[in-house]
Amino acid sequence: MVTRALGLRYLWVDALCIIQGAGSDWAIQCVIMDKIYRNAHVTVCALGSASCVQGFLQKRAKMTLPFHPSITGSFAVDQPVIRETGHCLNPWSMDYDVAESNWGDIGWTF
Repeated sequence: MVTRALGLRYLWVDALCIIQGAGSDWAIQCVIMDKIYRNAHVTVCALGSASCVQGFLQKRAKMTLPFHPSITGSFAVDQPVIRETGHCLNPWSMDYDVAESNWGDIGWTF
């Protein structure tokens, strides 16, 4: 489902391609993670999942802030704006998700 939605043919899932619980397989694979991910078009990180047995495609409440522009002329906005809806996405929501996940504890994800 994720692969099709991204318009890709293949998806590498490290939890499936690295034998989980086998220290010997992990020892071999972890030293070549840079080569494994080198040619990736996109990397999907399931921040909302604590482990590989949890899903990550659940619905979430949208985090939007009302945006009412009152400046005329040319200007730049640092935050991503959805002009059609007049809302500004919360730019810190991903930072919060990363901070609250266990992904920061995994060295090769840096």
